[in-house]
Amino acid sequence: MNFLYARAWYSKALALLNLKNQIGAEKNFEKALEAFDAVLKVNPENSVAWQYRGNILRYLERPEEALQAFEKALDYDPENIPAQYFKGLTFGYLNLPEQALEAFNGVLGKDEKHIGALYYSGLALKQLSRDKEALQAFTRASELNPENLKIWYYRGTTLSVLGRNEEALEAYGKTLKLEPSHSGAWEGEAKSYLALGRRREALRTCEKALELEPASAAAWETQGRILESIGRKEEALSAFEKSLILEPGNVKNRLEKGRLLGQLGRPQKALDVFESVLELDNSIIEAKAGKGKALLALGRYQESLDAFRKVLETEPLS
Repeated sequence: MNFLYARAWYSKALALLNLKNQIGAEKNFEKALEAFDAVLKVNPENSVAWQYRGNILRYLERPEEALQAFEKALDYDPENIPAQYFKGLTFGYLNLPEQALEAFNGVLGKDEKHIGALYYSGLALKQLSRDKEALQAFTRASELNPENLKIWYYRGTTLSVLGRNEEALEAYGKTLKLEPSHSGAWEGEAKSYLALGRRREALRTCEKALELEPASAAAWETQGRILESIGRKEEALSAFEKSLILEPGNVKNRLEKGRLLGQLGRPQKALDVFESVLELDNSIIEAKAGKGKALLALGRYQESLDAFRKVLETEPLS
């Protein structure tokens, strides 16, 4: 069984995968795996065959075995850039950003213009909170491939994290020029406009994001913060409630809901929210303080005093 025959099974599997035929793709990947195993039985030092074997295992969601195959490929040919690159992708799949970054840096050491390695190294650096380095990677990738909307989008999110919101708006604008229906870019624009104090534009762009993706908890949260900033607290409360329907475990948004209820003169409902937060995590100071304020507003003075005492026991300088 020769190499071309094995690669034909692999190509057929990829084609089926692109056609969203998952079952057909899996069957053909299994056939390809058998074929490459036959190739490697004859020539166990074939680096490219090990590379293909690793990639097939990656598609079959067998990442640990895939990594072993990529290591074999690199043992027999340390200059095998695709094997090094796919190794990085596999580490990324396993949520191991440091190892992924090491692999992508290995690719870039051999090919500094490898767009995929630049992009994914940027994602790994971002995950490691090394945002300045991530920005350098995304910037270089965008120079080499200015038509890649994902690069522009993540360049925008990284600039936002770094507080460079005017530049972030430019990056989101590039994303939207390439894909006007990119809801994440609309939401990113909303956050940047809000950070710049341009609330009207923030509200307009967030509404567009929600029009495109009404099931986005993050977009509803952003909408809530914008509405709160312009004093529309009832609408802000509604936005946070919608966010919590989609993401009920979001403690930050529960706290925001509780604060808004308190400001709107609904202390009993605020108390219920803060107590629900403390059921999730009894160590959250903001929830303990919010509970104390709600009890005070309800005239339950001794219970309020007890709640504030617990806050002071945890945070003496509060």
